[in-house]
Amino acid sequence: MSTLYPKGSEWRKWDLHVHTPSSIYQKFGIDNDTTWEKYISDLENLPAEFAVLGINDYLFLDGYEKLINEQRNNNRLKNLTFFPVVEFRIEKFAGVEFDTLKRINLHVIFSNELSVETIKSQFLNTLEQSYVLKTGEPWTRAITAESVAELGASIKSSAPEEKLSDYENDLTEGFNNLNVKEDQIFTSLKKDCFKDKYLIAVGKTEWAALKWTDASIATKKSIINCAHIVFTSAESVEAITRSKEQLRCQRVNDLLLDCSDAHNFSDSKDKDRIGKCYTWLKANPTFDGLKQVVIEPDGRIFMGDTPPLLERIAKNRTKYIKELSITQIDGYDQRNGVWFKDITIPINSELVAIIGNKGSGKSAIADIIALCANYPSDTEFSFLTNEKFKKKRLAASFRATTVWESGKPSEINLNDQPGNTELLDVKYLPQGQFERLTNEIRTAEEFQKEIESVVFSHIPDSEKLGALSFHALIEKKTSTVNSEIEGLRNDIRDINKKIIDLERKSTTAYQAEVVNKITKKQEELDALVEPPPVLNPNDNPDKKQLNEAINKKLDDLKDEIQKLQTSIQTVEEGKKTTLEALQKLKTIKSEIQQKETEINRFISAKKQELSEFKIDVKKLISMETNFTELDALILDKEGSLEKAKVLLGELKAPDNSIPLPNQLTTKEEQLKIEKSKLDTEQQHYQKYLTDKTSWEKNKKDIIGSPDRYDTLEYYKHELDYLNKDLNNELEAVYDERRGIVRVIFDKKQEVISVYKGARDRLNKIIDENQDTLKDYKIKVDASLVKSADFNSRFLNYILQNKMGTFHSNDGGEAQLIRLLTDVDFDAKEDIVSLLDNLVLALRFDRRVNQDNAKRSVAEQVKDIPALYEYLFSLEFLEKNYQLKQGDKNLEQLSPGERGALLLVFYLLLDNNDIPLVIDQPEDNLDNHSVATILVPFIRVAKKKRQIIMVTHNPNLAVVSDAEQVIYVDLDKENNYKFSTISGSIEDKQVNKKIVDVLEGTMPAFNTRKRKYYE
Repeated sequence: MSTLYPKGSEWRKWDLHVHTPSSIYQKFGIDNDTTWEKYISDLENLPAEFAVLGINDYLFLDGYEKLINEQRNNNRLKNLTFFPVVEFRIEKFAGVEFDTLKRINLHVIFSNELSVETIKSQFLNTLEQSYVLKTGEPWTRAITAESVAELGASIKSSAPEEKLSDYENDLTEGFNNLNVKEDQIFTSLKKDCFKDKYLIAVGKTEWAALKWTDASIATKKSIINCAHIVFTSAESVEAITRSKEQLRCQRVNDLLLDCSDAHNFSDSKDKDRIGKCYTWLKANPTFDGLKQVVIEPDGRIFMGDTPPLLERIAKNRTKYIKELSITQIDGYDQRNGVWFKDITIPINSELVAIIGNKGSGKSAIADIIALCANYPSDTEFSFLTNEKFKKKRLAASFRATTVWESGKPSEINLNDQPGNTELLDVKYLPQGQFERLTNEIRTAEEFQKEIESVVFSHIPDSEKLGALSFHALIEKKTSTVNSEIEGLRNDIRDINKKIIDLERKSTTAYQAEVVNKITKKQEELDALVEPPPVLNPNDNPDKKQLNEAINKKLDDLKDEIQKLQTSIQTVEEGKKTTLEALQKLKTIKSEIQQKETEINRFISAKKQELSEFKIDVKKLISMETNFTELDALILDKEGSLEKAKVLLGELKAPDNSIPLPNQLTTKEEQLKIEKSKLDTEQQHYQKYLTDKTSWEKNKKDIIGSPDRYDTLEYYKHELDYLNKDLNNELEAVYDERRGIVRVIFDKKQEVISVYKGARDRLNKIIDENQDTLKDYKIKVDASLVKSADFNSRFLNYILQNKMGTFHSNDGGEAQLIRLLTDVDFDAKEDIVSLLDNLVLALRFDRRVNQDNAKRSVAEQVKDIPALYEYLFSLEFLEKNYQLKQGDKNLEQLSPGERGALLLVFYLLLDNNDIPLVIDQPEDNLDNHSVATILVPFIRVAKKKRQIIMVTHNPNLAVVSDAEQVIYVDLDKENNYKFSTISGSIEDKQVNKKIVDVLEGTMPAFNTRKRKYYE
């Protein structure tokens, strides 16, 4: 069964105040066939968007009747609907009389279902006229064009000559002075034949001209408030907007419709010409459609050149479904059921509500549209399942096609299984998925993905980096940032080594250790006993002469030994320096080679990506290394090392030369031999010299120097450093580490900035829609937060049985919580301050009565490098993106609240403009959520995208003011024959089906209604 307008309410132009030649205005000329032919042709040439004209020839219906006859008898003007409109001048209103210049124009718009004869006999002929001639007699002629014109001529003939030019013609003059009693109009309209067949309109211009002082405020308001519609004939859209705003400010009826009030052909420059009308109504071009606009004006009236919906469709024809058809394939055996045979359903571009009784096949329409839109086979369909329609390959015998406004068809067999793809033509929320997302808390991650898909729609294409999903975008951002952070982690590791050593030195224990070592070294120094002096026998000339040769030889040997010892020391030190230099040079070379490999790998990857742009990546980026100088230096150092090893006897000399240590041993042996040749006195003296040299050497070794480890001067210098410079150096290194931490934080913010950008856009939309949201508070949070396991991870590094801030399980956790209080983990300086405080809490005991006693970090922490890397690489910071309803996080919401939240996202916040198909959303919402969230948000959402909603509650379709209602029925008693009826809410057939589906609940509803008080 098909309705007259199966696509439901659509935008059309309505002009409800148009005159015909029967108004006999001088500007139209004589009312003859030539004039009428021009007039009808003018109407036929109106733009296609014109659908309804209200024919207003004051009190006469001749022009309307002629146009109706043209449609019936001459098959012309078929694209237009005509309503008969009569216009009166009211002599008084609500008991208040007005003078001639302040009378109100009142229009009665009749249904075109009424015959002209009925309107004349049951209405016009029952009205009393009120005009008193100069003779004092009342004018009581029947109201015809001729009689009213004669009345006008009579009035004009008695007027002063100088005022004759003020009157347009006799008919106008007669009409302006022929007044009708307002109570008679409304009494006549109470007749049964006119019930629900008329609407009242008043003229805005005449009403506005009535000063508030001409009657009571209540009277002036009652004049306009008793009308259904307010007419205006404006110069521009801006003028209409100003007029409507004036009515709103005066708190009176503001259902304002612009009309042409046409007295001229369309080629005239006069404002009141055919086609000069800004009014668009979204309704069937029927009287019931007009009544629906009066009942539900919000969203059904537009003033301007083109409604935004039509502009959106014109720009996005591939995103609006125009029609769905389903049929059997050739050769199908109907013994398996008729099911879908030659089903064609036009689809409205705004809100489509699919209704029907349980088991009527409502979800079949949604599933089939989704299948045509590339939804994969694992989608949680309700109808196209192996347990239902796909059972026994029944689905394979049917095919469906969606035709888009662009004309492009999307055809598919109902048994086909599209693969997973990001390129979906509609967004589908099937009933099963919706229930699962809202009822199972374990699906929070999937719920989050649904939300993220909405978030992704708000990210400008220029910022998506070519990603097709939010997850892919975050992966791209994260991989780049993580690579950079890894390099910074290496810097953190290096600097942490310095800091750990400096912190070790800053402890009281270390300072005490240094002081103890100074004391010990001093004791060692004090314990050295200088050998008692022995007289030099060589002071005796005779003895000197006697041993002169041996002593000279001994002195020479000692000099040679001294030189060899110095050489060996020099070579060993050179060897050490050379080894360190070699290690450093080889490490640098290795790092450069590693980086070269990474860069070449990167270049290779980018070469493929840039190939589509015909860019030579080698010209864009290149990596060139030249190790010549470095290799030469390494070779030189290796040569120096080899020489040192030869000199030290670690390698065999190519020329069989004797190593320095061997030479030293030989000289020392020779010295011993020569000493044995001395006499006892000389030997005793030589021993004294040896002992004194040894004493002086030991003394020198103990005293040492600031740069020689484990010497008295070294420890004194260290103590001086601890007292004067350590804290400054430690703070400098701390500050260096803070700088790296800040850079890491900024890098992490680069990832979260994607979330924050989307958050800001969403919150702006939320703010802009507060009138719709009202008390339903939602917000989006995006920030860096500490990981959930931070406290346990941190305390796991701590030896809580040791003295310090974090001593004991309970005490340590309490101290940590105190330090974390009021920390904004999304604020850089808060993080830097927190890390400083954590380190200070390890270095100083922050417990009550501990007076900030110094503590050793090493004694409290199991693995200092690991802890510091965890903290200062900001490993504990995680991105947080969550949706909140009030103060509740997603996990805290009830299933109904989660369902409402998900719908808010898709209806209010989703920036995608592809059709949204929802299967029975009300099943997962309470009545309050349906009324306060679903309905108002649907009204907002349908302004920006096509919505197809399956519902078993037609109330939802009615309250949401669906543009199209599709009633579906699966007649199981008639071989499973599927049928549909579609149209607008105001369509009588569709309206009856709405009531039929509701018949089980309507009596209960009405019973409850009688029990409730306003």
